[in-house]
Amino acid sequence: MSIWTSALLYQAKVAEVHARNLDLLLDVLQKHPDYRYNIDGSWIVQHWLSTRTVQQADRFKQEAGAGRIGVDAFYGGLLTGLVSQEGFLRSLYYSKHLNARYDVPFDAAWLTDVPSYSWAVPSLLASAGIRYFAGGANQARGPLVADGHWNALSPFWWEGPDGQRVLAWY
Repeated sequence: MSIWTSALLYQAKVAEVHARNLDLLLDVLQKHPDYRYNIDGSWIVQHWLSTRTVQQADRFKQEAGAGRIGVDAFYGGLLTGLVSQEGFLRSLYYSKHLNARYDVPFDAAWLTDVPSYSWAVPSLLASAGIRYFAGGANQARGPLVADGHWNALSPFWWEGPDGQRVLAWY
């Protein structure tokens, strides 16, 4: 087996682990209607929907429409200092689709683990209609809490180079 075949098999396993977690989430929401959960990227939901029934998709829509399930507006984690503007905006496409078809809110984005928040982020998010951003970088690679004290300054209005802004929380 080549390294590429192995990597694809591993990706499929990761997708299924995420999908099973989403199955469990729907069970939890049925037993605990006050519970709320945010999914880390629309990629997870895309793979879940491709392997689940129409009835499960309808249940997802019901829970998302009721505000019990949110989805990160990004398709997955981004290195915002490296991705092109087109790539950044395209990473929002599937979440916008989920908003239109499944009533998933499309007003918040977050990046966790990756310490890469370029100055263009608030402008690009605000241009897409996203009002909120949360960051949670890995402190070993981007010690923003220790050095920048972003957590102590949160929430704050993060303004991009064109004056557009999002409410940010670190």
